[in-house]
Amino acid sequence: MTNLPHSTDYRSRSLEDHRLGGACTQTPGQRRLLSVVLILTCCAALIPQPSWASPQASGPKFTDAAEYQLYKAAHDETNPKAQAAAYEDFLKQYPDSSAKVYALKALVAAYQKQGDMARADDAASRLSQAAANDLNALGTVAVLKQQKASQPKADAKTIDDAVQFAEHGLQAVKSATKPAGMSDADFQKLKDKTNTTLESILGSAAIKNKDYAAAQQHYQNAVNLSPDDLQAVYALAKAYLEAPEPEYPKGLWYTARAAALSTDPKGKASYTQGGKDRYVKYHGNDQGWAEVLKQAAASPAPPPDLNELIKPGAEAPKKGK
Repeated sequence: MTNLPHSTDYRSRSLEDHRLGGACTQTPGQRRLLSVVLILTCCAALIPQPSWASPQASGPKFTDAAEYQLYKAAHDETNPKAQAAAYEDFLKQYPDSSAKVYALKALVAAYQKQGDMARADDAASRLSQAAANDLNALGTVAVLKQQKASQPKADAKTIDDAVQFAEHGLQAVKSATKPAGMSDADFQKLKDKTNTTLESILGSAAIKNKDYAAAQQHYQNAVNLSPDDLQAVYALAKAYLEAPEPEYPKGLWYTARAAALSTDPKGKASYTQGGKDRYVKYHGNDQGWAEVLKQAAASPAPPPDLNELIKPGAEAPKKGK
């Protein structure tokens, strides 16, 4: 028998969005495609690399060469449709394989790459049932739930399902036990990443329900766990700025922070200009915006004197204007 290595990294840390208060730099279709590509890239890290001859300390144990070869064939397939079919065949022939969870994670990614979200959702449900206490599996499903719930046309059932999943997931993380062979530091990192996604799901649902106070709390929790998570940081900025009674200093700070975190030149320029536009509207001119950008690049948390750093002008907008 042989063991296969596995990864703990399932989540994108830099999902770009268009800037606040300005022209969109990406079409909705491009943003959806970027989301899927990022998810697939991270899900790919979860798929163990087959190695019959070199047993590892952790991972699935194949009972015979035939089981291994079938799994390896699915793993090595590059065509998403053919790969999904190969993993389905593996799961059908070996329903109790120790590689079942790994195969299901890969199956979710294969269906997502095809754009077949119905089958991806079904595979995610099977993954949840097969690995109720696996944080990597929980994270994989959470990313899919987050993607579905954040769609502009997501219905109430989809949002409610995501909320229930996230609430259950937060409790599951609390009671999770560290996998054998994983360091304390890596286990904490895995829990933080998983909770970041779960808190973001709850934040997104709160936005759709127009509960901005709850959204701010959930996204703030996510950012506290993962200060360099661009997606969570920018979502927090919007939650503060788009509320009926916006909190401009915090919203502008996290917009500047998003600009600092963005590695895409167009994205960085978009966040910077969008934040500047809002800053001018709130402050009256752009004096001081460069200092906000400088401080946000150096620190993930706002300074104690944030309200002095970002002051309202004489005609600062009120109640969401």
